[in-house]
Amino acid sequence: MLDQIHRLATDVVASLRSARVTTEPIRLKYVNLGDFGGTDPVVDSWVLEVAGSYDAMQPLIPVLKKFKFRYDSRGKSWRLDATKYAYSNRKRDNFWNAARRNQQAAYPIIKKLVDQHNAAAASANSGSGQTTVKDLVKNLKSKDRLKQRLEGLGLRVEYEWPDKYSVDEATAWVFGNTFAVKDVMKKYGFRWGSGRKGKGWWIPTIEYPAIVDKWAADVIRALPAQSTPVAGATPFSDMSRSELMAFIKKHDLVTQDMELNEWYDGEVSGQQVARSLMTNMPKWTPATQQEVFDSGRLE
Repeated sequence: MLDQIHRLATDVVASLRSARVTTEPIRLKYVNLGDFGGTDPVVDSWVLEVAGSYDAMQPLIPVLKKFKFRYDSRGKSWRLDATKYAYSNRKRDNFWNAARRNQQAAYPIIKKLVDQHNAAAASANSGSGQTTVKDLVKNLKSKDRLKQRLEGLGLRVEYEWPDKYSVDEATAWVFGNTFAVKDVMKKYGFRWGSGRKGKGWWIPTIEYPAIVDKWAADVIRALPAQSTPVAGATPFSDMSRSELMAFIKKHDLVTQDMELNEWYDGEVSGQQVARSLMTNMPKWTPATQQEVFDSGRLE
């Protein structure tokens, strides 16, 4: 019996690994950003940027240091910028000329190393097949049902896509009541960090569709539906719009709000009041949210 369980677990892990990206590619950006204007106008601005996982970047770091690249801790990338100003001086011109020479000399060397690494990464990841952006978006849309299910448990899944000037990869983020399932998040390869919309758990978007079904099942088992908010949570901020509207209707908060605000004087419809409540309730202080949630009264 134990041998059968062990073989089953081994098969599941093997299939999960084969479906995920095992070797991350290195992302390279070399672009002229042009003139941004301002009080000290920029005539020309070139950026050469390289980003990748720690292990993948190790062979490139000596080359990057040789050509005066600097590590950007915020963007987790190596950058070499060349900016030319309209109101310049000899020092600025020297920086510009040196940076452009280094960029032009470094680019073919770095590109060759990056291409070699990415070719090897594509071969290592070939077990999961090549996923196009169109296929990726289609896969993400097919998981919307799970997103709604997770929202009912206080979790919010969102996607971040890089712009055309960024070397960052697309990522899937999970925000909300994640403390109770932190071990599950780690098990499936999520990392803790700060995104555009706050702190949460993230994973490369290309990996997310491969693990989302098993991950969501484990999360749902670990977080049964709660009739009351989790301690420390803000009830209305963690509710989906449909749940918030159901709460407003259940406790007739529209009528309460209209009675408390006599200045409405019939000039505001019930629908407008409901929309106002749905916008403002998640912005209330946690103490106010908890009080209204427990009592069902706006007073």
